[in-house]
Amino acid sequence: PISKSNYDRIETGMSISQVEGILGKGSEQASSDASFGGMSMSAKQLTWQDGNRIITVTFMNEKVQAKAQVGF
Repeated sequence: PISKSNYDRIETGMSISQVEGILGKGSEQASSDASFGGMSMSAKQLTWQDGNRIITVTFMNEKVQAKAQVGF
């Protein structure tokens, strides 16, 4: 599932479960939670790797905020 075509299917605003539906279960690399003036925010970065091909997706409040790829 780690391919350029699957990477291209990932869009800003998708949920973690939608992305894992495309790429499979990811490995959590980092996460943080914070509260500001009564609002809470969570950030999480998941990575998928197959040899030299790597996809990294950053989630903010469980939604895709950014994505990056190496090796395609």
